[in-house]
Amino acid sequence: MTSSTDHDERPSAFEQRVVDMLLAGDVDPLPALRAQWQRARVSHRLFNRFGTKVYFALAIDELPITPFEQEHGDVQFRLEGSEEWRRVSLEIAHGILDHLEYDMRETERSAGIAVAEMSYCTFVQMSDNEYDFEALNTPERNFDDLIEKLESEEEPPKMDWDGGPSQRDWDEESWWWE
Repeated sequence: MTSSTDHDERPSAFEQRVVDMLLAGDVDPLPALRAQWQRARVSHRLFNRFGTKVYFALAIDELPITPFEQEHGDVQFRLEGSEEWRRVSLEIAHGILDHLEYDMRETERSAGIAVAEMSYCTFVQMSDNEYDFEALNTPERNFDDLIEKLESEEEPPKMDWDGGPSQRDWDEESWWWE
């Protein structure tokens, strides 16, 4: 595989659409993140057997937002021919858009499998176990949940694609460049 490091590549149509959904709304800091997104370029993509990470490059003079570390992940998608809903996550590090992570394998992407449907989702606790929850599709974004999450001082747990706590080893050795 090759490395894309010239920072001139724009996100794919799917990546553009999903990040636009994740940054929709007027709740702070979404407008500032949208301004960053308009100037973002893809610095490189990493693939492994679980999915794709797309890293962004921004000008060094970008103004960071607070809270500095955030994860936005209330969007799901489904591929043509599948009933499985897959999650996406947009990571903000040091107040700057860092990367988008989603469960689309390189083989699915290169085969041209289309995205059949995208939806906002909300998380419903299913039992007393803090990790037992289900992501339910919703027609609109739940801004109350988003505001509560942004105001929370707690670091959200890293989640696995199926909605449970992450059990996968995402070390850099398991990724390859494009």
